[in-house]
Amino acid sequence: MKSSIWIAILNIGLTCGLPLSAAEKGPDVDAILHKFVQALGGREALTKIESRQVAAEMETLGAQGEYISMSKSPNLPTSQPSWRSNAVIRR
Repeated sequence: MKSSIWIAILNIGLTCGLPLSAAEKGPDVDAILHKFVQALGGREALTKIESRQVAAEMETLGAQGEYISMSKSPNLPTSQPSWRSNAVIRR
């Protein structure tokens, strides 16, 4: 019983120390986001985007289908799921 208490205390002590050391060694979040934006063409290129479309294949409860999400600036989203089978999804 005493050994399990000491193991728990040791685990808590080691776990509490990990976030501090990981934060000290890790790269800066702002630097990572800056590199990401630059890789996409910079802030000016991203502000020129007026529409986007995302397509995905999905499977839910054995029914397969496609999902298409489209949006256009400033705030016009739409989505279109389509099922390949005649499966009925019930709660």
